[in-house]
Amino acid sequence: MGFIAILLGNMLHKWGKLRELLVERYLNHYYSQKMGKMGKGVRILKRSRITGLDKIVIEDNVTIADNVFIRGEGGLYIGPNCHFSRNVVIYTHNHNYEGAALPYDNTFRYRKVTIEKNVWVGINVTILPGAHIK
Repeated sequence: MGFIAILLGNMLHKWGKLRELLVERYLNHYYSQKMGKMGKGVRILKRSRITGLDKIVIEDNVTIADNVFIRGEGGLYIGPNCHFSRNVVIYTHNHNYEGAALPYDNTFRYRKVTIEKNVWVGINVTILPGAHIK
């Protein structure tokens, strides 16, 4: 009975890994169809969330790890060979705190974020609108 339990456990583990790979491939295909540009060798892991896809350009060989949150409505450029560790947050817009209502109204201020080639963004980093990282 112990051998069967181990065998079954191994099969379920492999099925879980296969399922994760299929989800990752589906999401990468979806993103490549909707994005302004998505280069070759880009990997976006399954637990990441990206909005404003049509205003995002990602060059070749970029990895975006788990649980990355990107709001790309203000424009985002990611150069080649960049790596984003988990829990990274990128915002390309912010509330309009100079509007009529205080502390802010329902309008936004958009500012493009540019991340040049060969940048590694470490765990838990937040990138704000208008940032330019070399």
